[in-house]
Amino acid sequence: MEILSYIFFLGIIYIVFSIIWFFIALLPKYVLGNKVNNIQNTVLHYTIKAAQFYFLAALTAIKAIEAIKENIDNNQGPLYMIIGGIVLYLYLVGKIERSKMR
Repeated sequence: MEILSYIFFLGIIYIVFSIIWFFIALLPKYVLGNKVNNIQNTVLHYTIKAAQFYFLAALTAIKAIEAIKENIDNNQGPLYMIIGGIVLYLYLVGKIERSKMR
């Protein structure tokens, strides 16, 4: 049951992060405007994406470590890390598939 609550909290973290990140990602676009050329725009886009993926991975790792500390049985520690990685992978694959469909 603890694993299901862990997955549930990861989902909540991803939803809240997506909402916050939407506004953070808009900030450089509004500050720079249309003054940047295509190469700089592409570099900015991939830099923002890389930062987003890094922060998501960091939040997943933080939540996994927190869940391991709360869990009495330390033998399940690697299980939480693996499940967190799988959930993160599925989230990112779904996000990439959604962007391809656009």
